[in-house]
Amino acid sequence: MSKHNLRLFQSEEYNEEMIEVEVGSEVNVLDDVKEIYEREFSEALAEYNKGKRSDRQIPDYLEYVSESKKRMMWLRR
Repeated sequence: MSKHNLRLFQSEEYNEEMIEVEVGSEVNVLDDVKEIYEREFSEALAEYNKGKRSDRQIPDYLEYVSESKKRMMWLRR
């Protein structure tokens, strides 16, 4: 494993003040992800949930994919 990944290495040129956030907020990346999921999937999710029994509806798509067993299979590989 490289020194960088262990966070034991810091170059002489490193300066935290030089880091710029190009996209998203500086506060919470998870909030940015939630906003993107809402924007991208809210329409499709509403269409999916239409006419479904309440126990089959997906109230929060980000939470649904985060807890997905299929996703866990990919992580174990």
